[in-house]
Amino acid sequence: MYKLGVLGKGISYSLSPLIQKEFARQFDIKIDYQIYDIKEDPLSFVKDFFIELTKIFHGKREVPIWNIDDIENKNILIVGE
Repeated sequence: MYKLGVLGKGISYSLSPLIQKEFARQFDIKIDYQIYDIKEDPLSFVKDFFIELTKIFHGKREVPIWNIDDIENKNILIVGE
């Protein structure tokens, strides 16, 4: 199962979960698609998210190509709806 989502501030109305789940169903792909509606300090949420994701990948062959300095210096482009 793929865990996916849309991240932003004030996006609780998003139809992305319904749309993405329907696409996944059509192609027989199992996903868990959530809305991450950030109320305060979105940068802190993103930083914590990437830290946790890095822990998941640690020790595996596929290693993420980001680092915390990039997040803190805002060198990562985050695209919203």
